[in-house]
Amino acid sequence: MSTDPPTWQVLGRTAKPARKRINQDCYGWRALPGGAGIAMAVADGHGSAGHPRSDTGAQLAVAAFLDAAVALGASLELDLSPEQAKIRAEEYLPGDLVRDWRKRAEDDLAENPMGEDERDLEATPVLYGTTLIGAMITGQLVLGWQIGDGDLCLLAADGQVSTPLRYPLENLGDETDSLCSDDAQRLVHTHCAWSPGAEPPALVVLSTDGLSKSFDSFDGYLDFVCGVYQRIARDGEGKVGEDMQGWLEQASSYSGDDTTLVAAWPDRRSAGPEGQSP
Repeated sequence: MSTDPPTWQVLGRTAKPARKRINQDCYGWRALPGGAGIAMAVADGHGSAGHPRSDTGAQLAVAAFLDAAVALGASLELDLSPEQAKIRAEEYLPGDLVRDWRKRAEDDLAENPMGEDERDLEATPVLYGTTLIGAMITGQLVLGWQIGDGDLCLLAADGQVSTPLRYPLENLGDETDSLCSDDAQRLVHTHCAWSPGAEPPALVVLSTDGLSKSFDSFDGYLDFVCGVYQRIARDGEGKVGEDMQGWLEQASSYSGDDTTLVAAWPDRRSAGPEGQSP
């Protein structure tokens, strides 16, 4: 791994439509051991009647992913070949994530038994159903994981934007893969790019599908991501952080869904302590 990786600044916000009682989205990030990089995640609880604890499920998913990513980051400090690093990213983390998330859901159910309004529902892990998107950036690796909908966007310094984990969902209707799906480990899509000596992405964005669905087209969403980068460069993260909450609230009013965005970019300053949405 690189001996001098960049530090990262991180900005995250979430919003819900006014008509909704609670926000089922969650986000978080954490610095990797020794300042080797950053891990970040967003989760989108299903929010339907069959998944009444999905807001908790999303929180547990973000926590489980960040723990798994930190453990993976520590192992990547070893002198691994690109092939070995790819295997660990594609095979180890999805299994660790799913097992840990299900264990956390089981523990939560043990502490908070099913109520009368849940008696006819299937128990864990379905009660806690959620999607998840996670990313990890080190000195030489750009990694991504996704189960279900949502978007990972990587913006290069030249303005080129890529969405390496995006796959067609149009034919699935409202159904999507989930951490509570059978064989969830095998449903996790991964992205692994090995780029020793290359510049890291200028901006890494994770967002739940409520944000991209608020635009008339996906190109409109990509333009928004590029605009976030331009505004950070022009106005600074403080101003963008103030404005972003309003942007997401407006997006929620358009899509009728919770909207969450986490953005990270390399900077000389520290990325700060780990963070997670309330």
